[in-house]
Amino acid sequence: MARNTIKGQIALIVLTVMAIALTLGLSLSQRVITDLEITHEEEKSAQAFSAAEGGVEEALRILDQGATVPEGYGSTIAGGLGVDNLDIQTQVVGANTEFVYPVSISPGDTVLVWLRDHDENGNVDLNSGYDENTIDVCWEVNAAVEVIYFYRDSLGNDDIARFAFDPELSRRGGADGNNFADVGSSCAGLDTGATINDLTTGGLTPLFLVVRPFYEETRIGISGGAEVPVQGHEITSTGEIERGDEKVISRRLKVFREWESPPSYFYSGITSGNDVTTN
Repeated sequence: MARNTIKGQIALIVLTVMAIALTLGLSLSQRVITDLEITHEEEKSAQAFSAAEGGVEEALRILDQGATVPEGYGSTIAGGLGVDNLDIQTQVVGANTEFVYPVSISPGDTVLVWLRDHDENGNVDLNSGYDENTIDVCWEVNAAVEVIYFYRDSLGNDDIARFAFDPELSRRGGADGNNFADVGSSCAGLDTGATINDLTTGGLTPLFLVVRPFYEETRIGISGGAEVPVQGHEITSTGEIERGDEKVISRRLKVFREWESPPSYFYSGITSGNDVTTN
């Protein structure tokens, strides 16, 4: 084989190896750049989420002082939290004839519906609140619910009444049925509803309702003949970091802050039907 031919083959092999090495190098470099961009974006995302948490904490602090969060307040603290923009929104839950709680309730968990007003410090006002004789409890999907009505009688004694509703006939009837009552029509934009009667009959003062779903997770709503008291505040905090490529990294946190309520074991104990013994 001629010397020039051998040299040409060697040169071709060298060029091929160099081309492969260059391709691998570029691919590796691109991967490193991509990984760095992902890491950078994750850091910025965590920073935006941390700022959103800070916004929620600030909103809670202001609400705990009995004040309202000023409009545009988030923009005044955004820089201190390391973001370009921070939007804090608070919305009252309740204070209407119909409303739906912003969180879903798992089977066995409870939601408390206050029928008395609260002052700006979160203290219960027994002289002001919902005084209609009926109220509708609303829920969605195929759940059943128990409703415990807490009230104060005309002599100043506190007592309860219990109700249970199930839309499924197969679960209500039969020897092994739950013996829950049938339901009414939909209300508050949810699938199912049931009416609680005689809230004020005989001079009763409504205090609150405890609603506990069974079988399925559900959302709870209330529909009243008059305005139902404020139940708490929904806080939405959004942290944003702007990038040079006009992309915005945004993280949002939503929290429902209720009025302080009795611990859940209080409901079980007071409705157990047996003597409650404490040591």
